[in-house]
Amino acid sequence: MSYKFIDSIESLAENIHLRNGDIVKATEEILKECAAILNCERVNSWIFNSQGNQLNCLKAFTLAQNKYSIEKGLHAKDLPNYFKQLKKGKIIVANKAEEEPINLELISVYIQPLGITSMIDIPIRSEGKMIGVVCFEHVKQKHTWSIQEEKYCQSAAQLLSLALESNKKKAYQQKLEDTIREKEILLSEVNHRVKNNMSVILSLLKMQKNKALEHTIPVEDLFDDIINRVYSMETVQSRLHSSKNFSEIRLDEYIKKLVENMNQTYGANKQIEIHLDLDPINIDITKAIPCGLIINEILTNSFKYAFEPNNKQPKLSIFIKKTEHLEINIKDNGPGFDLSSDAKKSMGLELIEDLSAQIDADLKINSKNGVNISLII
Repeated sequence: MSYKFIDSIESLAENIHLRNGDIVKATEEILKECAAILNCERVNSWIFNSQGNQLNCLKAFTLAQNKYSIEKGLHAKDLPNYFKQLKKGKIIVANKAEEEPINLELISVYIQPLGITSMIDIPIRSEGKMIGVVCFEHVKQKHTWSIQEEKYCQSAAQLLSLALESNKKKAYQQKLEDTIREKEILLSEVNHRVKNNMSVILSLLKMQKNKALEHTIPVEDLFDDIINRVYSMETVQSRLHSSKNFSEIRLDEYIKKLVENMNQTYGANKQIEIHLDLDPINIDITKAIPCGLIINEILTNSFKYAFEPNNKQPKLSIFIKKTEHLEINIKDNGPGFDLSSDAKKSMGLELIEDLSAQIDADLKINSKNGVNISLII
């Protein structure tokens, strides 16, 4: 290889874009340098798609116009023989482009329209596989490719391979760094949530302790209440894990699970008619646990107090709807209750009010002709 070619390859090998994996800039500089050194009118690079049935232009350079472009893709269905020969991974030298048998399919659609007289195709390889081709094309002048030019073109194709591999490694490294950063954020968030959840559980236990001191309530009932409250929190975590979405859960699916659990705990032999009208709605995790605890308290009151033996046709209706706001409505057909402070304490209504304020929800309670509670978030 002549000094001119050697110096050119050495210069390109030191290109910062090649090392940094900037595939666009690296390709542009390689193509432009090759066109100038070879005095070759057209130099372009092509990459196979994932199915290997299409060549997409990575970049093309025209010497006379000093211009880069992206050319129209080439399809195997239109050029079956050309693709078949190309995939053999051999260098294709055509000193007379229109007379080369492999180019027969290209003559009317590519060679003649562009005025190509002489061409050489060099495979681009990555990790041992042929992934594309670099085409060097003389236009409107006869040219016979020398061995030195052929070796120079091969070296240029190898540099393109390095650029593509550097780009791939850069993308992989960036993905790895992003994953690590996401996991660090997630771990911090998980720790924060665990701490918050533990605080909530401690508060609930203290509340149950105070209730036990102020009211004569069977210990079993106290434990059932706290178990259901913790279950409502645990269900949020289970939903997050099963959906692989760590920022929100499906509220409709969550409510179904709570109702099912509540019915198993308190609804045995009561034959409660349950009507659910639930829009598929996602709710942010920061509101999911408070919202879950609110719904748990409302359901607990309905199952414990509305569906006593004298209620011959116990009914529970729940609907959620998303318009400008999220609206949750829970209604039972029990006897209702008064809203005195003692009733609020015994029925967990103070907890419902506190949690509603925590998530900036508008809470409305109607206790005539059953209990109807709406929550607008």
